[in-house]
Formats: sequence, C-alpha cells, structure tokens
Amino acid sequence: MNIRPVIAALALTAVAACAKAPEQIAASYVSPTKYAGVSCTELDAALTANSERLAAVTKEQQDARTRDQVAMGVGLVLFAPAILALAIPDSSDELATLKGEQVALQDAYAARGCAGGALAQAGDLS
Repeated sequence: MNIRPVIAALALTAVAACAKAPEQIAASYVSPTKYAGVSCTELDAALTANSERLAAVTKEQQDARTRDQVAMGVGLVLFAPAILALAIPDSSDELATLKGEQVALQDAYAARGCAGGALAQAGDLS
C-alpha cells in the first residue's frame, strides 16, 4: 500500500479544518439602528466593552490558528493522529459577531455626533 495518497488526503483535510486567521474573518452585519436611542455615554461604554471582548476573542482565534498549525505540522511529520486535534472548535463565529457589533456601535456613535472616547481608541477591525 502506498502511503502518499493517505498523507495527501490527511493534509487536505487538515488544511480545510485549520482555524482562520482573525483578520480573514469578516464582520457579521449588525444594524446600527439597534443603538438608535442610546446616549453617547452608553455608546462609549458599549464600545469599550466590545473592544475589550473583541481583543480577547481575536487572541483566542489566533491561538486556535497557531494550535491547528502546530497539530498539522506534527501530524504530517511525526504522528498522523495529531491531526485529530484540529477538530477543536475555534472562535470565528463569535469574532465575526463582535466585529459586526463594533461596526454598528461605531456607526451609531458617528451618527449621534459623539466625539472622542472609545471611538477614537476602537481601531481597525481587520
């Protein structure tokens, strides 16, 4: 039996199962009208909280990606069952939602005419 096709199939499966890089995850749409009646102070607090959670989940997603890359390398080079570690879920859905919330909060913040605060510190979502 030739082992190369088996290794190739495992490699393709593993690549498909790898966690995406945080910057490759698009924001889910969240309507800024959700925040239509919210004051600038409340928007500022929501932006700060969302930014903190977004940073934490971005790190979790990057850690999942790194873990998957290591498992793939070990699996392909030394021990094929290590590829099974790629089945551990990542944070991509939560990250997409948080990115969408951030965009909606920023849009509401700008539409309301709020200035400074968390919006100035919110940063890029990629």
